[in-house]
Amino acid sequence: MSYITPYLHRRGDTYCFRMGIPADVRHFIKGRELTKSLQTSDRLIAQARCLALAARVKNVIQQIRHMKKNNQQPQEEFRME
Repeated sequence: MSYITPYLHRRGDTYCFRMGIPADVRHFIKGRELTKSLQTSDRLIAQARCLALAARVKNVIQQIRHMKKNNQQPQEEFRME
């Protein structure tokens, strides 16, 4: 069984994470998209890392939206480690 993992892309032999950033939060997350090497050529490992990273980014986006809704300013810019 084969399925497509969202945000998972391949560059040469290495997989990477790539996600577009919604316009309403681009002020806090610099750029139009986030990209990060998943540092593996194994698809199963890459899928797990990609989904974990996607969940983290989506959580940050929701937190930013919640803070904007309550007229709060996020303390710092989001950075991928």
